[in-house]
Amino acid sequence: MKKTVLWLWEERVRIARYMVSGFAAVAIDWCVYFIATRFFHAPQVPANIISVLAGGTWAFVVNKYWSFKAHENTARQSRRFATLFVFNYLFQQYGFFFALHYVHIFDLLAKAILIAMMVSWNFLLYKYWVYAVV
Repeated sequence: MKKTVLWLWEERVRIARYMVSGFAAVAIDWCVYFIATRFFHAPQVPANIISVLAGGTWAFVVNKYWSFKAHENTARQSRRFATLFVFNYLFQQYGFFFALHYVHIFDLLAKAILIAMMVSWNFLLYKYWVYAVV
């Protein structure tokens, strides 16, 4: 427990930046989704695809240069981010479809639950795999 607390303390600035950039990515995702579905009456699943791509693009750039300060190895980081992004994307799309059509959860609540789940593993994967210094 002590090691975890010390690690969290040492990583507090990076975690804070990750959270700020993540909230901005989620805001972009949600705004694009909300505008597409509520104003343009786009179907929910295609609108979610577009919104997730918009938020993901933001997340890569801001986390690379601001949160993790990983200015080099862009090609390797892009491949790794894309791999994680595809996993998260498929997780979110299948989860979103399942939540809407089988559990009948309100669409914005479903997005919130799925995003919270992904945030829990993304920081560690970003730090130790995507933007790791080699």
